[in-house]
Amino acid sequence: MIENNDFVTRHFEGKPDMWELKPPFLVWLQALSLKFLGYNEIAARLPSFAFAILTVLLIIFFANKVTASILSGITASLILVSAFGFTAEHGVRYGDHEAVITFFSTGFVLFSYLFFDTQKSKYLIYCFIFLFLGWFTKSIVIFMFVPPLLIWALINKQFIHTIFNKYFLGALISLTILIASYYILRENKSPGYIKEVLENELLFRYIGKSEKYIYQNQYNYLYYILGLIKSRFVPYFSILLVSLIPVFLFKNFNYRRLILFLSINFTFFIIVISFGTKNFWYDLPIYPIMSLTLGILISQYYLLIKNNLLKLAFVLLFMSIIFIKYTEAYKNTFIPEQKENENWRALCYYIKENDKNLPKKLKIVQNGYFAPLQLYVRRAKIENKNYSLTKTLNLEKGDTFIVYDDSLKIKAIHLFNTKLLNEKYGCSLRFVEK
Repeated sequence: MIENNDFVTRHFEGKPDMWELKPPFLVWLQALSLKFLGYNEIAARLPSFAFAILTVLLIIFFANKVTASILSGITASLILVSAFGFTAEHGVRYGDHEAVITFFSTGFVLFSYLFFDTQKSKYLIYCFIFLFLGWFTKSIVIFMFVPPLLIWALINKQFIHTIFNKYFLGALISLTILIASYYILRENKSPGYIKEVLENELLFRYIGKSEKYIYQNQYNYLYYILGLIKSRFVPYFSILLVSLIPVFLFKNFNYRRLILFLSINFTFFIIVISFGTKNFWYDLPIYPIMSLTLGILISQYYLLIKNNLLKLAFVLLFMSIIFIKYTEAYKNTFIPEQKENENWRALCYYIKENDKNLPKKLKIVQNGYFAPLQLYVRRAKIENKNYSLTKTLNLEKGDTFIVYDDSLKIKAIHLFNTKLLNEKYGCSLRFVEK
């Protein structure tokens, strides 16, 4: 986008991107960030990270608004930022769509509750804004949160009143026009886009029949639930399930209506993704909702305790859990990962750490996935260097090249008279001697 100024059709390797089919909202933000901050990791990840912070602030704001106390929101935010799944790979630090869609889906759910609770039309308008921006970020994912809201409206006898609200009808028409307009515009600029969306982004991808995506179909229906229990939301998910029991048993439980509303939303989402294809990060949008639910429950249980010693013990126990989980999240963030576990990852680390010592002309030989390496190629171009990506050993005398794949290393050594200049993380920097 920065290079061709086409803000409608995303391009990859000079051609319209027909693999990554999502609308371009996040890419717009990343393009702006890279434009003003330069081609670096922080600029690429900054928009996603900013939305992660906004998500934390949003649940604090909402909890304070509905409970008139900061306690529930702060508790929920501590749970959220110490949850492994929220900060781990594909989470809020990785420059992916998940952090942004999580903010919009969370806002959509929370403002929906405020609308049902107050019937103020401004909250309905906020819902549609978040719904549109959520779609504009990651396509239909956010629409998974629509059925629970319709269920809630039916349960509370607000369905008819809601759908005939003039603001609802106006927003629905506007949303439809905006979404249709983008698809039509994109189709006109890159014919075949809508066909690709239908075949590789919507239902076929969900059921694992898309030809372009690799799925984890060996996992069973319990994949996401077990992930939440054993690793991604441990021990919070188990505590949440136990803590919900009194809510269903006692009708006078404080904030019972809100807790049930949030529980319906995250339960429905888990059910839907469990029937579809499996990728561990698909559950990220429910982390703020689960954290908020547990934060409210923990706060209410604390307030129900009358004995000061028991209150102190309760706080110490909870803060101990938070401390342990936050320490794990901190280590996961700041202790470098194994750099040799994937070829493109190892090459990225090597180029990043040795950038100043690398020659101005460099060939990066990578036989598999290499999209992240484009960041370093573009940065080199700005610095008047000539880095190029190649999948084959099209080398000439005098070339300096870097390679990770063992088979390519062996082949290069046999085909060319090369000199090893440096080696790290499994990457070999070599020079083709004249």
